[in-house]
Amino acid sequence: MPKYSTLMILLSKLFIAISFSAFCVLASYIAAKFVYSGQMEFQLLEKFGLDLRDRSREDRSYDLIYSDHNSVTSWLLNCVGASKFDDLPEESKQFLTPFIFLSYNDENTSKLRPFFAGERVLGALSKDITMKRVYWSAQANGAYSQWQFATWITISIGMLTTIFVSLSTTEFGRGEGTTQRVVRTLAVVFPALGTAAAAIVGFYGPQADWSQASRSLASLSQLHGQLAIEIWKQNCIKSPGDQNEIDLKPLLEGWSKRYIDIETLSNTSNTAAATTPGTSDNSSDKSRVAP
Repeated sequence: MPKYSTLMILLSKLFIAISFSAFCVLASYIAAKFVYSGQMEFQLLEKFGLDLRDRSREDRSYDLIYSDHNSVTSWLLNCVGASKFDDLPEESKQFLTPFIFLSYNDENTSKLRPFFAGERVLGALSKDITMKRVYWSAQANGAYSQWQFATWITISIGMLTTIFVSLSTTEFGRGEGTTQRVVRTLAVVFPALGTAAAAIVGFYGPQADWSQASRSLASLSQLHGQLAIEIWKQNCIKSPGDQNEIDLKPLLEGWSKRYIDIETLSNTSNTAAATTPGTSDNSSDKSRVAP
C-alpha cells in the first residue's frame, strides 16, 4: 500500500507539472494570436527565402506563384522587343516587379519603347494578382498552423481534465494530503479551462480563416493561370489603339471583372467576420503583403 501511495503521488505531481505547462502554452497561444496575426505573411515570406529587407533579392522558392506572372511578363517583353528583363526601362521594371523597389539609374540607357495602355493594364493586373496570391498563401499557412496548434491544446486539456477528474474520485484522490488537495482543485479548474480554451478557439476561428484564405487563393490561382495562358494567343500591340489592342480590351475587362468579384467576396467575408464570432477579424482593406 505505501508503494502504491508513493507511485500515485509521483504520478499526480507529474500530471500537475504537465497541467501547468499546458496552461502556459495556452496563454502563449493567446498572446501569439495578437502578435502573429498581423505579421504572419512577412514571416512566411522570410521562411521561403524572400527577405523583405533586401528588396533586390530574387525569390526562387515562390516559383509556383510567380510562374504565371512571369508568363505575362515574358509576353510583354516579347512585344516591346526585350531579350531579357534588365533591358527594360527602370520605370517598366518597377511597374512589373511585385514587392520589390528598384532604385532608378541616373541615366536611362534603354532604347525600348514604354508600354502601351493595354499592356500597362495587363501588367498591373498580373502584378496585383501575384501580390494577393502571396498574401492569401501566407494567411492560409498561418491560419492552418494556428488551427493545428489550437486543436492539440484543446485535446491535451481534455485529456488532463479526464485524468484529474478520475483521480479525484479514487480512494487516493479523496485523501487529505497536499497532493490530493491539488488533484481535487485541478479536477475543478481544468473543466473550466477547457471551456475557456474552446471559447477562445471558437472566437478567433482559425478554421474559418483557413477556409476563407484557401478559397480566395484557389480563385486567384485559377484566374491567374487562365490569364497567363490566354495572353499568348493574342498578337502584340503595334501602336496605340490598333486592332490588336482593341481585341485585347474585352479580355482585360473580363479578367478585371473576375478579379474584382473575387476581391469583393473576400472583403465581404472579412466584414462579416468582424461581427460574427468564430470567424476571422482580418482587415478587409489588406491588399498588400509588403508595407
